[in-house]
Amino acid sequence: MKHAMQVYLDDADSKALHAWAKARGWTLSQAIRAALFTSDLVLAEVQRLLLFRAGARAAAAALARLSTSPSLDLLFPDLAIHREAQAYLAKYADQAFTYTDAASFALMKAHRCDAALTFDRHFLVAGFTLWQG
Repeated sequence: MKHAMQVYLDDADSKALHAWAKARGWTLSQAIRAALFTSDLVLAEVQRLLLFRAGARAAAAALARLSTSPSLDLLFPDLAIHREAQAYLAKYADQAFTYTDAASFALMKAHRCDAALTFDRHFLVAGFTLWQG
């Protein structure tokens, strides 16, 4: 990644991101001043959410836009990330973490990233920070 700061994008739902940027008086493009990365698992969650809230066309358009964005590095978890995700789920068995959450934590750890752009408080529980910009 080209930027000094890396941020994991968990809430790839464009409405949430635009609301986050707008609350700070920015456009989304102004808000992103760090190297953003996410996983295919997060994209799957976004696609599913939009499929049932906005329909197949909106879901497909969002998936295509996010998949090809030059501002976003898309990662695909491997076996090591899978095993680390399982370790997170075991360690935090008392929490309602999804597998996507746990794999996200493992990816962040592997990429030495401690900040996530998210509204999900589970990242705090797991020891990460919420990116403030």
